Amino acid sequence: MWWRNGNNELKTRLLANDEYKAMYDEIYAEIKRIALDTDFSENFLTTWTNALLKYNEDSEIVAEENYLKAVESIKSKIEEKRN
Repeated sequence: MWWRNGNNELKTRLLANDEYKAMYDEIYAEIKRIALDTDFSENFLTTWTNALLKYNEDSEIVAEENYLKAVESIKSKIEEKRN
């Protein structure tokens, strides 16, 4: 997927520019701080999970057990990043 760490020519070219890279690094550090050093990630994930599961009661768009396993996996990855 394009947002992962794979080859992205535009990102590579932009990060070669010192001014842009400094801005990118600053913004990335702030996003990382918010995501990992606050309750934002857990609150967002909980809100999204509750909304999806409520919707899923009638629509059954996902297998709840599989979805909850994926949520636990995400929570685990967040915790790994914190440590």
